[in-house]
Amino acid sequence: MQKIQIQGASKFAGRFFSECGQFQWAREFLQNSVEAKATKVEFGLEWQAVVDHKVYRRVISDDGFGMTPEELVKFFRTLGLSSKSTDGLESNYGIGAKIASLPWNPLGVTVISYTNRDGKSTAAMIRIYQDAEGDFCLHEFQDADGALVSYIDPEVTWTDYDWTDHNPDWKADNVDWSKVVPEWVKKAGHGTVVVLHGSKEFPHTMTGSNGKDITKGLSIYLNTRFWEFPGLGQIKVAELKGDKEEGKWPKGPDDDDPKRSPNNRTIMGARYYIEQPYEKDSKVIGKVAHSGVVNLAEDKVKLHWFLWEGDRPKYGAYAAEKGYVGLRYMNELYDTDQGKVRFRHFGIVESKVTDRLTILLEPVRAKKAMDWGVSPNQARSRLVFCDGDAGGLELPWSEWGREFYESMPEPIKKAIAEARGEGQGELNDEAYRKRLQELFGDRWRVQVEVVKPGTKLAKRGTDKPVTGGTQQGNGGGGGGSSTKPGVKVDGPGPVEGPGETGTALQAVSIPVYKFSEKENFTKPWHLAAWIPAENAVYINTGSEILKKLEDYHVERFPDVHEEEIRKEIRHAFGEIAVAKVAHSQQLKHLVNKEDLEKTYRSEEALTIALMGYVSEDKYIALKLRKFGKAAGIKEDAE
Repeated sequence: MQKIQIQGASKFAGRFFSECGQFQWAREFLQNSVEAKATKVEFGLEWQAVVDHKVYRRVISDDGFGMTPEELVKFFRTLGLSSKSTDGLESNYGIGAKIASLPWNPLGVTVISYTNRDGKSTAAMIRIYQDAEGDFCLHEFQDADGALVSYIDPEVTWTDYDWTDHNPDWKADNVDWSKVVPEWVKKAGHGTVVVLHGSKEFPHTMTGSNGKDITKGLSIYLNTRFWEFPGLGQIKVAELKGDKEEGKWPKGPDDDDPKRSPNNRTIMGARYYIEQPYEKDSKVIGKVAHSGVVNLAEDKVKLHWFLWEGDRPKYGAYAAEKGYVGLRYMNELYDTDQGKVRFRHFGIVESKVTDRLTILLEPVRAKKAMDWGVSPNQARSRLVFCDGDAGGLELPWSEWGREFYESMPEPIKKAIAEARGEGQGELNDEAYRKRLQELFGDRWRVQVEVVKPGTKLAKRGTDKPVTGGTQQGNGGGGGGSSTKPGVKVDGPGPVEGPGETGTALQAVSIPVYKFSEKENFTKPWHLAAWIPAENAVYINTGSEILKKLEDYHVERFPDVHEEEIRKEIRHAFGEIAVAKVAHSQQLKHLVNKEDLEKTYRSEEALTIALMGYVSEDKYIALKLRKFGKAAGIKEDAE
């Protein structure tokens, strides 16, 4: 047998695979098909194993230019080898399809490839599997003359070769491999077919790398990972309909029972499902009504936005039905998220808006290390950010979101205003903010970096002078830094500190508080949410925790005061929440900004922080004294 050569990556192979998502293998094979100039790709089902062994294997077929026998062996024998350039941060390092598929297919990956070059046709098949020592090996076939070969002609009957002498763990399964190849590939005379054999634990590779994808998971992944497919005529995905135990898997290619026959889904890409109008009875009842581009980070980030109007199509589970936020890198989308937390970075809270708004950020691509921009990680499963000084950073969602919020397009502003309606948008107590600032302003001060406007500094790593004017950090914690001369630090109060450069103490900016409905929170019972782009805390007026507390106090006063009491309690919670968020700014020197926002100011953290009965109850009781003495409450001795 021939051991697979790993050029400098053997000890990292497991880590690379652990970085791959559930369907990363599909991305790698489809990308290979695109780069092979395929016009048709199918993620199908290998029927012979279904009929003979009740095993459901995924097959990926394309009509690309294929690989010669020598190319096939060389490519799969070396994990660090690629047919494409591996220079630069945009490259795939030649590990994509192999790393993403081999670890979860120890029983084998069979590859059949046809070529037709310069009038010469070739057909070759190889099989790569994991041996008892955990190494990946190319199977060595023993031909009729007793010679060991690394590839065979798939058109030759399989019984002419001994499949088992050098791989005793694998049993011949009577597959005629020439019949695995679709007729449209043979007719084209070129293309590649890959069969995934899985593992003993998960032999049904139609269910994906973890045995859990049964219906439309692969379809929605491809429809949200790729923006579009220019030049690629057709992509099909065979979808099983349910659990095997429920009898919803087909018994063979001729099984026409509609409850069992697979769906054959056409994959269109994310752009289609964002922009395609929704028609019913020959009438457009929903469409993208507004879209545009907002330039951020001094034109280094393009934010594409699409706002839907009218009814949304019911795509089911095979494409994104509602809006989302993500990153666009070349022709692919990364880190797409429909969650409320991601939208809040951009100052958008209302689910009536987030359901119909899609935001895609396109930062510049880093060409080499330490360039400002984004590049894929080793597994191409996510993007990493470099700010020009340090790489491997988390993306600055808060900074970009705050900048977008400050220049939000009018159609989105209008949609937010309509969604909020009366009594939702601008309920905040400026007097309370001023009172808090007076009470705690001196105690709530944080260290910030300051540079006097006009000061000449050398940019880190260079001797090139840069005009100063930077004052980093802001009181609300929502933004980052500015390098524009004369920019002021957010937040009230003078900046005190040494000389022209260095650090200074700055008073924390007190957030505002607003009220919102329960559907705008990740959990309907959560009490509060922090919106950094707005420097605001939203209080959930529909939280059952808040309602229970309101009911408790309402019962102790005459009915005539009920509405005012509920209002006072909500304002009390807003004031307390604002104080806690402002005070949390003291953590800035202990945790990084992303952790501060994600963990310590999360909905969960704020909800727990506001659930105390001692301090909150005393504060509420003070505010309710104007309604008289509460029934059943013993006054504290004065």
